[in-house]
Amino acid sequence: MRITISKENYLKAIAEAESEGETVIAATLARWLNVSPPAVTMAIKRLKRDGLLEVADDGHLTLTPEGR
Repeated sequence: MRITISKENYLKAIAEAESEGETVIAATLARWLNVSPPAVTMAIKRLKRDGLLEVADDGHLTLTPEGR
């Protein structure tokens, strides 16, 4: 698996938000990274597929150990 700059940016944003105690959801990422909600949805799917991210039933995003 390749970690692209885009993936790395998402992972960093999620890690930073988690460290600040924020609840990370797709809308948070769209706002923080200044990208469209559909772009975030596609990125989340790729990160989840690659085992770097977990998505809870309520939409809360958390990094897996591999994602860290």
